[in-house]
This record gives sequence, C-alpha cells and structure tokens, in this order.
Amino acid sequence: GGHDAAVKAKDGVVLIPTPAVPIEAATDLQRRMTKEATMKARFTLMVLLLALVVSPVAIPTGARATLHAVEPGPAAASASPGGTAPWFVETVDAAPGVGSYVSVATDSRGTAYLSYHDETDESLKMAKYVGSGGNCGTDDHWSCEEVDDRVGTTAGLYSSIAIDPTTDLPAIAYWDFASQRELKLATLTTSGWDIVKVDQGLGKYASLKIDATGAAHIAYWTFGAVFQALNYARYVGGGAGNCGGNDFQCDVLFSGDYGIGQYPSLDLTSSGQPRIAYFDRSKDALMYAVPSGSSWTRHKVIPCISCTQASLAVDTAHGDRPHMALHDEGYGTLVYAGYVGSGGNCGPGDSWQCDEIDSVGIQTHVRDVSLMVDKAGYPMIAYTRYTGDPFVTSSLNVARPSAALGRRDGNCGPEMYWQCDKVANTGLGDDYAAIAVSPSGLATIGYYNTEHFGSLKVAYQRVQVFVPLVLR
Repeated sequence: GGHDAAVKAKDGVVLIPTPAVPIEAATDLQRRMTKEATMKARFTLMVLLLALVVSPVAIPTGARATLHAVEPGPAAASASPGGTAPWFVETVDAAPGVGSYVSVATDSRGTAYLSYHDETDESLKMAKYVGSGGNCGTDDHWSCEEVDDRVGTTAGLYSSIAIDPTTDLPAIAYWDFASQRELKLATLTTSGWDIVKVDQGLGKYASLKIDATGAAHIAYWTFGAVFQALNYARYVGGGAGNCGGNDFQCDVLFSGDYGIGQYPSLDLTSSGQPRIAYFDRSKDALMYAVPSGSSWTRHKVIPCISCTQASLAVDTAHGDRPHMALHDEGYGTLVYAGYVGSGGNCGPGDSWQCDEIDSVGIQTHVRDVSLMVDKAGYPMIAYTRYTGDPFVTSSLNVARPSAALGRRDGNCGPEMYWQCDKVANTGLGDDYAAIAVSPSGLATIGYYNTEHFGSLKVAYQRVQVFVPLVLR
C-alpha cells in the first residue's frame, strides 16, 4: 500500500509487497502457489492480492513473557502477534472541532468503534469502521452518526465506549454538561440508541466496561468545592438500584475534600469483578481499588504529586494480572506499573514493578495515556508527548516491552528494555488518545488531531506479507 514499493530479488525469486492482509489468508494463498501453477495463474493471484482490503483475523499467539519491566525480553518466538505490524493513519471525521474525548473499542470481529465529542454541535458522536460505503473518513471507510445531540445538552464529554459481549454492539458512558450535569449511558440496540440518565450532577472521567451478562460497570469522579469522590455504578435491573431509574446501583467508594477519585480507569477480571485505578491527591499516589465483600479496599501503588490520565488493563488471559500507566505531570514522564506479586519496587509489599518509560514533556496541555494488554500478555501504551517543535508541539506514540517485538533491547524504559515509537503528529493544544487491541492482537488508536481546527483520526495496525513469485 505505498509503504514499500521496491521489488526484492534473490536466487531468481521476486518478492512483491502486498497490501495489508491477514497472515492466515496469505499463508493459504502461498500454499496454493505450487510449481504446477502457470504464470497466468500466478499473475491472476497477484492481481487479486493487490485488490484485497481486509480486516485482520485471529493470529496464533506466542508464549507470554515474564514482565518484570527491568528484565531483558525473551527470544523472538515470544513476540506478540501484532508486534511488528506496521501502522497506518487516516482521518475518520474531518469536520471542524470534532474528536476530543475520544474512546475506542473493537467487537468480536475486530471492527473498530470510536466515541467522541463534537465541539461545534455540542454532541456525542460515534464512528464505525465499515471498509467502504460509509459517510465519513478516508475513502468513506467509516460511518459516523450522532448519538446524543438533543437541544440544551453538551453531550459526549469524557466518553468511554465498550462492546456488550451479549450483543456485540457498543455502549457509551459520557458526561452531559447541561444544566443538570448528568452521567449518561447510551446503548445501541437493533432498533437504535437507548439513552439512560445514570447519575445526576456527577460523571466526569467516566470509564465503562460491560461484563459477560451484559451488565454495565462505570467508574466516575464526583467533584465539588468541598467534596470529591470516586464513584462506581453498576447495572442491577429490576428496579433494585438507587439511580438510573432504579436499574443502577450508584455508590461512593472513597471521598474527601481534595482530589480523591480523579482520572478513574475501570476494568473487569475474568469473573466480571471490577478493578479501578484512580488518583488520590490527598495521598499523592495512584491508587488501586478492589471490592472486598460489601466494601472496597485500596492500595497505594505509584507515589506522585501530580499524576494525571491513569489507565488500567486487567490481563484476563493470564491470571487477571493488572497493568497501569499514567502521566506524571510534575516530572513530565510516562510511568508504567505491573503487578508482579513480589520482588517489585512499589505497592504494598513491593508487589508491583513501577518504571519510568519515556519523557513526555512538562506542558499545560492534556497529555493522554491509554493502556491495553495484547494476546501474549504484553502491555501496549498509547500516549502523547511534547516534541519540542513550536509548530507541531505534540505527537502520538506507542510504548511496549521490546520483547513484544521479538527484540532483546529497545530504546526507552529501564535499561532500554522498552520500545517507544512515534506514530503520528497530533498538532497543538490538548491531546486525546485511546487504544484498543482486536481479537487478532492488532491495535487501533483513536486520537484528536488539533491541526486545521481539529479532527478525529485513527492509527491502526495491519499485517503485511511478501508473497514469492518465481520467474522462469
């Protein structure tokens, strides 16, 4: 697709780069290219390959690495399925002022969905990748629609999108900054969007996940002049709750008078139990909260005076191991914490390993951080950083252990055992970025590009292969 137009030749074999296609598809095609095939068949096959535009499908995983962040990576056999897959960038919604508060999720087929805010219409919007025949994005690859654009609302702030595994359709939690300042949940059904007011007067930094039964879980922040708190809402149904039409149970988990509960990030274990990372300014630390019977317990993991943009991912495929990342605004660094049980350098009983991964710069603008875990158990962090360029001040970057790329050494992190790469420029001003990993192990990042009055863009991975063509 224009990334490597060179033709490589060795021992009479010409290697022609093909567009991004799944490994399985290419392998199947290669098997069919036998010695008995004619040159006409080979030529036809190459034409078909060059015309293919497909989404990635399942790719076999490698062995999981031991993720003490200070240890060298394993051999290339343990690399992630999408570890070396190239990145492609395209515009999703080019309308002025769209793309802030972006969130991304992928369904069981790997289809990407993005929720975001439209500053011009003051509405919540969603984009779905359709490949062709859409109404927005590069070559109409995407379908964009209004979700909540009711008069008198400023919908879509702090949006968080998740896929309901019972329907394979998206739901979006967000803050409506109208007169009532409501936390809302919009759920897509076969008949359209169903919008529910979950909590009134509250709801900044919403973080949504949906469990295997289809029940929504939302962490969010209560704020006020003298009262701030970490809140948690879950769907209970049957009128058994205390909010959201009595179908949700809304609880204050931890509260105080200064900075408690900021930047919450929620994920679920393999059994559907919630875990929440958040910042507590009264303790100057990133906290990790878990339910304990009818109450919750919290642990101080990363000490920091001015942490922002916490992100949590629970690796349900490998023992429900939690991973966290944040932006330490005071030092201008990206920080990662992974649970190791013992022998770490932070958290209760040194049960976590905390490391500075990259310098992102000390600026007044938002520096977003989003973390996911791939199929092999490696963390992948999308983040924005200050470039030092006065004309393009921010860039979108990805950090992951170098072992995920099949390498021993990288270019960042402790002892250079992480690899940090720039993916795209994001422009000037506040940055918003969110990452999701598809079932095939390939990543999609939605981000806000502030150049040219703002737009929503996406960076995504696709697998490229070289198909041999024997010349006689």
